[in-house]
Amino acid sequence: MGTATSSRTLTEAVPRNHLGRMLLTVVLAVIPVFALCLFAWSESSESLEILIRSNNYAAADSAASDLESKMSQRMIVAQTFASLPAVVNDVMRNDKEAARERLRTLVSNDPRINRAFIADAKGTMWSDFPFAPESQGVNFSGRDWYKGVSASWQPYVSRVYRRHAAPAPLLIAVAAPVKSPAGDVIGILVYQILLEALSDQFKDINVGSNGFVMVLDYAGTVAAHPRIDPQSKMHESFLSEDAVKRVGDSERATLEYRDPILAETMLATFQKVSIAGHDWIIIAQQPVAHAYAPLHALRWQILIAGILLAGCAGTLAVVLEHGRHRTRALNRDLATINVRLRNEMAQREQAQEALQRSKEELERRVEERTNQLRSKEEQLLQAQKMEAVGRLAGGVAHDFNNLLTAIMGFSELSLTDKTLPGHVRQYIEQVKVAGTRATDLTRQLLAFSRKQVLQPVTADLNAILRSTDKLLQRLIREDIDLVFVLAGELDPVYVDPGQMGLVLVNLVVNARDAMPRGGKIVIETANCLLDAKYAADHSEVTPGEYVMLAVSDTGTGMDKDTLSKIFEPFFTTKEVGKGTGLGLAMIHGIVKQSGGHIWAYSEPGKGSTFKVYLPRSLSEEPRQNAPEVLPAPMRGNETILLVEDEALVRDFATLALTSQGYTVLAASSAEMALELAHDYGPLVRLMVTDVVMPGMSGTELARKLTARFPGLRVLFMSGYTENAIVHHGVLANGINFLQKPLSATALCAKVRQVLDGANEQPKE
Repeated sequence: MGTATSSRTLTEAVPRNHLGRMLLTVVLAVIPVFALCLFAWSESSESLEILIRSNNYAAADSAASDLESKMSQRMIVAQTFASLPAVVNDVMRNDKEAARERLRTLVSNDPRINRAFIADAKGTMWSDFPFAPESQGVNFSGRDWYKGVSASWQPYVSRVYRRHAAPAPLLIAVAAPVKSPAGDVIGILVYQILLEALSDQFKDINVGSNGFVMVLDYAGTVAAHPRIDPQSKMHESFLSEDAVKRVGDSERATLEYRDPILAETMLATFQKVSIAGHDWIIIAQQPVAHAYAPLHALRWQILIAGILLAGCAGTLAVVLEHGRHRTRALNRDLATINVRLRNEMAQREQAQEALQRSKEELERRVEERTNQLRSKEEQLLQAQKMEAVGRLAGGVAHDFNNLLTAIMGFSELSLTDKTLPGHVRQYIEQVKVAGTRATDLTRQLLAFSRKQVLQPVTADLNAILRSTDKLLQRLIREDIDLVFVLAGELDPVYVDPGQMGLVLVNLVVNARDAMPRGGKIVIETANCLLDAKYAADHSEVTPGEYVMLAVSDTGTGMDKDTLSKIFEPFFTTKEVGKGTGLGLAMIHGIVKQSGGHIWAYSEPGKGSTFKVYLPRSLSEEPRQNAPEVLPAPMRGNETILLVEDEALVRDFATLALTSQGYTVLAASSAEMALELAHDYGPLVRLMVTDVVMPGMSGTELARKLTARFPGLRVLFMSGYTENAIVHHGVLANGINFLQKPLSATALCAKVRQVLDGANEQPKE
């Protein structure tokens, strides 16, 4: 009986020992799996969280750079306008109406400017546009803009405030002092920008899948917020005291806080931006739930994978432990199982290696994408810089056109007087030479700023190049070889032949100057295709078929730093007095205005290559090979109605036309022209009118008069390209147009052509 009991106890102990070993094996197998999952959890969570915060950093940096750049430009615009001699004279003469007209120009030229005014040095409203009677004579010395600008008499950007004049919107103000020639402060120019315009500047900047960028002024008031109506109320003291303390004196900080407007917890990056001596704050934020959603999803995936791997490991341990206790009859099966287990382990190692490779590939792609984004951002900043400088240069050139018309015109007319003493004639000829150079300079400025008037036609680029052969041979030296490599069956392009000839001449002259010891210049044309990859590397290029013009030289070449600046205005590598720095900037403007793209490659000591890509023309118009020669001016006896608000230009044009036998009815405004047309309408054969005038424009005047007098011909003249008859610098079809500045020869020739029904565009 005792023996039976001992045998039963031993039999029960064996399964217990077997179960204990099995559990120990399972535990030892599962622990490394969980350790690996925990490590993967920690590493991947940290990497993804860094990536999420980097997205906030990038958005905040981009918005901060944009805000600082735009506000700097606005202060420059304010200071430039306040320094105009005409504005200073208006303030010194206390001419409120003249000042209001100049303020009208400032407001009209920039849709983001809602209102502008001039106050005296003590902050009292003096003249404004639009006119607000309730603000006249009101002292605004308590306003932030006055306190800011009067502190140092430098341009200033105010905090958000509510305007005094109805309808009292929320806005910011940009102020600049108006100083007399002696340097005394005689007034303050102020223009106001609604918060809607500031909010629109940041609405396209994405922060994660559901985030956005907002702006606080230096007092903590919301200045831009894409998710609310900017005019609903003034959101002051936006940041809580706790959030302000957490940001502290840091230039940039990332933290979680509760947005008091949206009542939602946000992951936000706070970036300080210095505006006129005060710290404004950029907030790039996204809801915490959306920001960390990928992180939570990844953690769940790792957890599930860990559970599955642990289950597999535990099962494997059970099978192994159970296999050791099987009979020898199952040894063959155990060997097979062992082989299978080895295969599974190998696959597991391969999976780990694949996971590591995937991680490295992901890191490489993230780095590559980050570099691409930085490159795109640099291209965008460069384009904005070129656009801002171009706009300023174009505006300055436009202001000179009327003055140059008078200078050149009266000089030309004076030289027709045969009774002039010799020394006086010599002086006037020098004035005309200087005016001609100034005209060339303004045209270069207009070309660089893409505000010149183009007259494009469907043209054969090879024919244009051949027509310049003799000119180019005269421009280069005897120690330079000029070689043409022109493609057969070259596709047509839609360009202004004269401007393209100017592009070629400038490129060849630059190539000549780069070879002081002689060399070779190669001019080449070809049809080519710019694909999506090329367009991705050059953000301003649209993929498609192009015609290429290449100019290569064997000169001194340029380094990368010089190459990156060659298209900037007034940048030159030539000695002082031997170049304006506008040549390549002008070429860049002409090519861009023609819808094309220019690219340059150079290495020190290996020469340079400039490639101009022009879109292939799909038009079926007949090809134009080269600019046509214009007829000489012709006399006439017809009656001409001349409409020009600028007195100097009007007097010059009247004198030039009457000297050729025409009868001229001169009007200083559209209203005066309508009165003259009412009295002399049937006698008038041609109306010569400026396009941009106070009150009624030249185009509106032309529509009214041609409706009353169907046989009346119209010739427009203007020094400004952004108007109703010139779209993006391209002359509309069927329009007779003369670009300022103009000479007496060009004016009389064009008048004769229009009267005779000709369509050619005269040149000076």
